[in-house]
Amino acid sequence: EDAADHNLPQMYWYAFEPCVPADPERALDLAAKSKIPLVAQHIARRVADMGSDGALASLLKAMAKEKTGAGIEYLAKAALDGLRGRTGLTAPAEWEGVYANFDELISRRPDAKERAGELRDLRTALAVAFGDQRVFPQLRAQVEDAVLPVERRQAALQTLVAGRDAALGGLLLKLLDDSAMRLSAVRSVGSLPSTPETKDPTRRQDGDATSTAVLSRFAAFSPEEK
Repeated sequence: EDAADHNLPQMYWYAFEPCVPADPERALDLAAKSKIPLVAQHIARRVADMGSDGALASLLKAMAKEKTGAGIEYLAKAALDGLRGRTGLTAPAEWEGVYANFDELISRRPDAKERAGELRDLRTALAVAFGDQRVFPQLRAQVEDAVLPVERRQAALQTLVAGRDAALGGLLLKLLDDSAMRLSAVRSVGSLPSTPETKDPTRRQDGDATSTAVLSRFAAFSPEEK
């Protein structure tokens, strides 16, 4: 009843907020039991805002034992907010449990099945943030799947770019001949390393080969692609 009230959830949150930094894990345990979604979501965001490795570990522990689709969704979004701008992260020990719990919830919980696509996208974004490349083959397949909405294909490509996928050069070469994805591919070419930027000769060759392919097709590009 209180959850639907216009003012009470915010009042509860204002009263509880100072307790979160003092004991993030306990706060997240209370969030999991809360009957007021707004309070639970604010707790997760406040933990994420702390920006420390310990706070991130607390969020991941909560995700690993979460039992609802809605719960793991708001926790994952909070974790991604907290990771924004942080690079070179190593996957924490808690990540494997989180990864497995996504599959468990999607397979068993009706509320998770309903939002399976979004939950998988959230897991993928977290995996890329932690350098977990097991999701890359799935993302490459999504980029090349002409049946999918172009927005989903573009989002998958940007995730691969952000994750510095080693196979990105070959994928971009294919996309230069895909009218729906060509513009996104052209915009992503700049993310490939050129000769002086990397010690990996394969990646240097990918960057040089893709740039050459762009130039060879330039005359046929649309004005926007040019």
